[in-house]
Amino acid sequence: MREAVTEQLRFQNIVKQLKELWIENAYDKFRRHYLFVFNVVYAASGTIIFPEEKNNQVVLRHTPGEEVKSLSALGSGNFEYVINTKRTLEIIRNGAHRPLFKAFYFRQNWQPEIVG
Repeated sequence: MREAVTEQLRFQNIVKQLKELWIENAYDKFRRHYLFVFNVVYAASGTIIFPEEKNNQVVLRHTPGEEVKSLSALGSGNFEYVINTKRTLEIIRNGAHRPLFKAFYFRQNWQPEIVG
């Protein structure tokens, strides 16, 4: 990802209000269908790699031999596949996009379940 920027909203302090909002608007009847997005990554360009199935492990390594652990490292473009346990799809985007997000839905016990 080139020129990646992350926007994050801290939701921990407003969980009670969100629960009330979910109940008030009847979202609680379809809890897993409604998500609260709290983290979005915007990038000027980049490559998106995602699995075709659950539980896929993809490991990228910098050409010099280090593991890729940050968005800025991905922006360098100097990386290669090391492990790919199942099939993946790779999308190369030359334009600006919002490729990543984190969100949550409420479990039965009103605890947030993070997805994304």
